[in-house]
Amino acid sequence: MIGVSLAAIASSPLYLVLLVRPDPAPPALPADQATQVQSGHMAHLTGLYHAGHSLVAGPFENGGRLRGIVVVRAADALAAKRLMDPDPAVAAGRLAAEAYPWHVRPQLFGKPGTKMQPYHFLAFGPGDLNEVARVLATSRDPSLTVQLFGRAADSGPYQAFAVLSGGRPGSIDRLAESLNRSAPTTVLRWWCAQGVVEGTKG
Repeated sequence: MIGVSLAAIASSPLYLVLLVRPDPAPPALPADQATQVQSGHMAHLTGLYHAGHSLVAGPFENGGRLRGIVVVRAADALAAKRLMDPDPAVAAGRLAAEAYPWHVRPQLFGKPGTKMQPYHFLAFGPGDLNEVARVLATSRDPSLTVQLFGRAADSGPYQAFAVLSGGRPGSIDRLAESLNRSAPTTVLRWWCAQGVVEGTKG
C-alpha cells in the first residue's frame, strides 16, 4: 500500500473527467450507428493518450449513469472538458463530460499494458477527508492496495478520488462501510489497462 496522506499530495495539472450518461438518457441508436459512435469514442481516447493529453481511461462496470473516467493534463476544468468535445459519443449527446481537479502526481501513472484489469474506483463526497485517508491507510486487508488517492475540489459533489486494487471477497464492502462514516463514498468496479495505476510510487 502506498502512503496515504492529503498533506503530502502536491497540486498538479491533472483533471479527472467523469463521463456520464445524460439525464434523461438519449434514445437508442440503430445498431450500425451505435457501433460507429463507439468506435469513434475509442479512437478519440487512444488519440488523447498518444498526443500526451491523457494518462489513463477506462469504463465502469454496472456504474449506472456513471460510465467511465479519463485522467487528463489540462490548464483548468474547462480545458479538460474541451478535450472531450470532439469525442463522437460526446458530440452525439451519448455522453457528457464533467471535469474535476485531481491532486495526484503524474509520476504515479505507468505505461499501459495490453490487458485490461479491474480496479476499485472510489469517489468521496463532502466529509472528513483526513479520516478517509486514515481509514484507507489502516485497511486490515493486506491484499487491498491503495494505488491512487488525491483531493479533488473543496466544493461540489466530489472532494476526493481513489483507486484501489486487489482485496479479498467482501473486503471492499467492509472498507466502504467504514469510509461512509467519514464521507459519502461511491465504489465502482473500474477497468483500465494493466500497469497504468501501478506506476512508480516513490
